[in-house]
Amino acid sequence: MSAVRHFVGLDLGPMHEYTAVAVLERARLFPDTGRRDRRPPYALRHLRRFPPGTGYPAVAGEVRTLLRTPPMPGAVLGVDQTGVGRAVMELFHDELWNRVLCLFAPVTVIGSGAPPGAVVGLQVPKLELVGTLQVLLQTRRLQIADALPEAAVLVRELEAFRAAPPVLRGESVESWREREHDDLVLAVAVAAWLGELAAVTECEG
Repeated sequence: MSAVRHFVGLDLGPMHEYTAVAVLERARLFPDTGRRDRRPPYALRHLRRFPPGTGYPAVAGEVRTLLRTPPMPGAVLGVDQTGVGRAVMELFHDELWNRVLCLFAPVTVIGSGAPPGAVVGLQVPKLELVGTLQVLLQTRRLQIADALPEAAVLVRELEAFRAAPPVLRGESVESWREREHDDLVLAVAVAAWLGELAAVTECEG
């Protein structure tokens, strides 16, 4: 069993916006892991944004290649479907099914209450998602290498990001991407949230 785990956040934007993917790596936890070690640091190992107009099949192909590249097989993949809908999510499911080894987790970002209608996959309040990222930053548990492509852009996004919850009206989502380009920070936030969520089950065995 590998000593580390990888958590992939994929923030899917509408066709006129950026899409971003981020990979976080942290130590694997076990039931006998000491209390002090149950809050391990995360290393940002991969960061990429796709320009507006990039087709979803092309993005899915790049993600498939990423997940096939060692040591990525077995990673947890969280796909933010908030702004694109179920049809796009099904496309990604079909493109990855039986082609990669990963835990596929559709993620929908919601406000403080339950979303209208049925939602497939995991639901996370935006404040919880952002709060997770803020804790990692404030406790210096998120390590961002300057050499990573887009690292400087990510830092600017982190500085500008605001935590106001989205407004949900029917099937639409407003104010999820608060600024012109929040895609990188949202991809990292999804990966971090999944990593912290998985830590609980790892420690419980």
